Amino acid sequence: MVVSLSGGCGTSADEGEPLLTATLTAEYAGKPFTPEFGFATIYQSSGLIGLGTGPIHCGSEQSNAPPSGTNAVFAVPLEVGVYSSVFVQLLQNTGSYESHGANTGSVTITTVSPESVAGSIGFDYTDDTGKHYAIDGSFEVVHCAP
Repeated sequence: MVVSLSGGCGTSADEGEPLLTATLTAEYAGKPFTPEFGFATIYQSSGLIGLGTGPIHCGSEQSNAPPSGTNAVFAVPLEVGVYSSVFVQLLQNTGSYESHGANTGSVTITTVSPESVAGSIGFDYTDDTGKHYAIDGSFEVVHCAP
């Protein structure tokens, strides 16, 4: 799944939806980053969660252009459960755009309410050039209206 993120729903394209709570650590090509923003929504009939440093928010999934920063996106049902072999895509748009992903993610959704979605993610991937991509920890994000 390739998703481009940007747009708006309750925030401007420059602001992003701040994470409600999080204990996330992440790496893109071996460089650490700390997600500050996130959201959960329904996109093309599937649950979609975005976490990252870019100003991502409700509506981001509808944009034709990716936001700035470093972000992770993954599709899972927005239902309490444990999901394995999840495709996690890490996107970086800092001067130029690139992305890397693999279906090695593990996601647990612990709570879903009309206001928020909470859970945890574990993703660790090293590409064929030795660059490391990862995101790990717990999160709670705003639950966007479909």
